[in-house]
Amino acid sequence: MQDAQPPAPQRPPVQEPAPSPPPPPNVWAYPAPPAESRGSGALKRMAVTLVATILLGSIVLNIYFGGLILPLLSGGMQEQVYQEGETDKRVVILPIEGMISGDTADFVRKALQQLDKDPPQALVVRIDSPGGGVTASDQIYHHLTDFKAKHEIPVVASFGATAASGGYYAGVAADHIVCEETGITGSIGVLAQHFSGQALLHKIGVEARYVVAEGSPRKAVANDVTRSWYDENGDMTDYGRESQKVILDLINSYYNRFVAVVEEGRPNLGSPEAVRAVATGDIYTAEQALANGLVDEIGYLDKAIKEAADRAQLTNPRVTTIAPPGPGLLRSLAGAAASVPDAANPGAGAVRELRRAAADAQGWSFRYACPVLAGTTD
Repeated sequence: MQDAQPPAPQRPPVQEPAPSPPPPPNVWAYPAPPAESRGSGALKRMAVTLVATILLGSIVLNIYFGGLILPLLSGGMQEQVYQEGETDKRVVILPIEGMISGDTADFVRKALQQLDKDPPQALVVRIDSPGGGVTASDQIYHHLTDFKAKHEIPVVASFGATAASGGYYAGVAADHIVCEETGITGSIGVLAQHFSGQALLHKIGVEARYVVAEGSPRKAVANDVTRSWYDENGDMTDYGRESQKVILDLINSYYNRFVAVVEEGRPNLGSPEAVRAVATGDIYTAEQALANGLVDEIGYLDKAIKEAADRAQLTNPRVTTIAPPGPGLLRSLAGAAASVPDAANPGAGAVRELRRAAADAQGWSFRYACPVLAGTTD
């Protein structure tokens, strides 16, 4: 029997060295970008270029369509083609229609300011108006003469059915006047309009009183709408005569201004006396106006356009017209909202209109206008 062998000694396991702890993160260091292939870099550059191109194109389109569509939405002025021609040769028609008011003068001013940015080679002022406010007519004359002198271009006036009083005032800013065959012009003069409510107030038992400062005793002269200029027998009172003199001094000053404007704009008429000979307030037909020198020839708009083009030495020009601002989509929507009747007070609109009319009647209205024709203009 063999002796049992002692067990072989066990070797202790080899201890692997403990891994060193990771270094603390460096918060200031950015990770290295992954390596890019040559193909992916080219794709990224193409994408950036495409985005930049789209962005730039969007900006350009916004500017273009903003200038094109915004006037349509807001009702701004537009220059519309009246007659095709060479785009680098341009004649513009500026219409002045209806009773001349502050809005008319404002339209002319804004239209000419727009043309300042891209002035035409010639301007045709198309007038169909019986006249209107003294100040508004004078402002239009000023705007036209200033534009003509600034750009040194020919200006031709084309008279339609009516170009009387303030309409003629505006027309003499032109170098040449063409009047239509059936046109009416002239009516060079001034009138003042005022209402007296004394008889009406007396009937309903109302008495109005004015108190003026001691230093301005004449403040109520010609300003008291509740005081008649005539007594019960129809004779003019002292107050009436005093008020009439005040108003006459004003309208005579306006008349002298009118005569001076015609004399400056129509040097062919000669002296101030010759101008006053035709500035009697009379209305003239086209033939009469041609005979007395108030217009240069008889013809229609096409003749006025040709005259303007000839003076600017243009052949086959493109003719455009400044369209008066319409309501536009935005203004129409706002107007529709404003026109919705007030359910709680359905008569509010009528009351506002009555107040506005009463306020207008309280003041004097000075006009270069022909009252006979004022109601017949389209």
